Amino acid sequence: SVIRRSENSEIFCGVDGKVYKTGKYVAVESDMLKKLQNLLPRPCVRLLASDSTSLCFEAGEDVRGLENLDLKTMAEQIFWHIYQLHKAGVVHCDVKPGNILCVNGFFVLSDFDSAREWVGGQNHPSGRRCTFAFADSALVEVGSPWDWDLEGLFWTVVFLVARARAGDGWRSSMWEKRTELALKVRLDPPDGLGWFLTGQAGKKKTCKIGHPSELA
Repeated sequence: SVIRRSENSEIFCGVDGKVYKTGKYVAVESDMLKKLQNLLPRPCVRLLASDSTSLCFEAGEDVRGLENLDLKTMAEQIFWHIYQLHKAGVVHCDVKPGNILCVNGFFVLSDFDSAREWVGGQNHPSGRRCTFAFADSALVEVGSPWDWDLEGLFWTVVFLVARARAGDGWRSSMWEKRTELALKVRLDPPDGLGWFLTGQAGKKKTCKIGHPSELA
């Protein structure tokens, strides 16, 4: 069954319970995932097989579908994963709720077809692809690529908090006023998330990512 279909790719669940992906950028994604598989803790989905036209991953649960999502744990784990990626010279570029999975109780990043290799101090990766509803237009042009992923996680947390608080009243059109939602969430952050939403890591200004303990 098809999980997600876009202009550039299709993700579907096979009869074996594994997840398969075909599309324009599978070779790029395969290279990125192979580079990250041995990091501990592993920040991405486990790559089971790949060829020139398709990828096969372990299955996971989309965080948007989890009934009892532990937002604090999710934010902490993905924040650490972003740090791991950047230390390895990889920028995800498209951190958003749909690209975060829960696998055996552990949160990981998926969908690396927009990822870029980047080493601090060098030119920006060219041709950035992202989901602009979870990116800051100012940072797209002038921010460090390190900030792209942090900004994506910030908007991911705001989205999940706002949607949870709205409950059955949530409508996708509400995300069009995301700046107002972000202000409300920052003024009343969930327990354990104030460090991220209102501290240095949650600012909309350009900031450098260091070790997570430096931003706690």
